Amino acid sequence: HFRSGYLKADPTDDRAQEDVEVYLENEARAYESLLSPVLHPGGEDRSRYRQHAIELLRQASVNLATIMKRNPNDQGSRATLANLQMRLATLQRETPQRAQAATLANEGLATLLELAVPANAPVYALDNLSTGRLGVQAMLRLNPADTVAYAHIAVALAPQEGVYHLTLAQAYRARGHPEK
Repeated sequence: HFRSGYLKADPTDDRAQEDVEVYLENEARAYESLLSPVLHPGGEDRSRYRQHAIELLRQASVNLATIMKRNPNDQGSRATLANLQMRLATLQRETPQRAQAATLANEGLATLLELAVPANAPVYALDNLSTGRLGVQAMLRLNPADTVAYAHIAVALAPQEGVYHLTLAQAYRARGHPEK
């Protein structure tokens, strides 16, 4: 498998770990997209797509954990790992692993809150918190108004970034205000 050879070339080089993590995360996102009835109306193989996405996110999490062992203060990797935990929880709530989903979601949420609350929080941490909350909001009974508030802050910090506006629109929709 190309990934294992790529990583074995220089196991101390975080760039290889990061490249593989991004590849795994992007491939998982493709499978997550196939779960959407809007993007994939046929619905066949959804269970298989869910399992593929879960396995890929788990592998990406292992890569991030390896990176974080060498650099435990890397806030970007911590935020990405927490985001992966939230995505895994969202996927697992529809499987026999649903009992683990809430624990995983709470761990990811705690990390993202820690990273996003300081006044100097990076905008990506706020967006990760907003998008993560959207996935687990119902499961953890989170207040949708808080998700909208975090998304608003991200837009205010980087109004030129369209992705943050999309997150804000999704937060409004989840709150029951799709017109905003």
